[in-house]
Amino acid sequence: MLTIFKAIVLGLVQSITEWLPISSSGHLVLFQKLFRLEEQVAYDLLLHIATLIVVIVFFRKDIGNIIQSLWRFFPEYKKHKQKVPSTSLANVFVADIHRKMALFIIIGSIPIAILGLFLRDFISSMFENLLMVAIAFFLTGFILWMSQFRLYKFSSKNTKDMKQAEFKDALFIGIFQALAVFPGISRSGSTIAGGIMTGLDRNLAARFSFLLFIPAILGATLLESKKLIFAREELAAVIIGFIVTMIASYFMIKTLITLVKKRRFHYFSYYCWFIGTISMIIYFIY
Repeated sequence: MLTIFKAIVLGLVQSITEWLPISSSGHLVLFQKLFRLEEQVAYDLLLHIATLIVVIVFFRKDIGNIIQSLWRFFPEYKKHKQKVPSTSLANVFVADIHRKMALFIIIGSIPIAILGLFLRDFISSMFENLLMVAIAFFLTGFILWMSQFRLYKFSSKNTKDMKQAEFKDALFIGIFQALAVFPGISRSGSTIAGGIMTGLDRNLAARFSFLLFIPAILGATLLESKKLIFAREELAAVIIGFIVTMIASYFMIKTLITLVKKRRFHYFSYYCWFIGTISMIIYFIY
């Protein structure tokens, strides 16, 4: 049964590990195993909804700019068409960096949508396999470690901003996010690392990672909404855990952005390898 203590611990685990590049889903599986809880898909999903709300609040300005730029698109296109009849629809659309970001989010969301739809049952089974989680932790560590070497190739003077970013960059980062449907692979870690590998500015890579999180969780919520059912005796624990997750997530987002700016991102590879080893030990002896 999900008690208030367990709900708070799992909420803190979610909020801390979602925004540090160490996989929230992998840690939730590990702690549920330690607490001897049965599969908590409903509560896990609710915790992700809590973090989603925080992301929307934290990046409300970016989201507002995207919505406004999309709203202005057709009037802008008509003006350009009158001045230059040969103006293409696509060129006008991507000329605005906020509309280009919207297109990036759509492209980056395609891989995880495909994987989520066609491998849904297989992915769900991975949440019960701690050995696979341990292997995924090792893979996350490798991804984070590789990102540091790419940083040396792209100096701060020649990293790409939103105007220079290419659509293949969005697809590449989207593939990294798709891998994170498996527990143990960090979504924030893999997407930010993917952004760094493509040469994006570190701040842009982090922002894109957060914005890409929104449709991913919205899609997962729609697919798994029928499972959002809790026993009456668990409601108090669920509500408290939800609130704790929201509060802690807000501060952890700031922490992650600071880490990315200071180029300390890859340090977490050591932790991922450590927790992967611990998970493997627990799998065999617990």
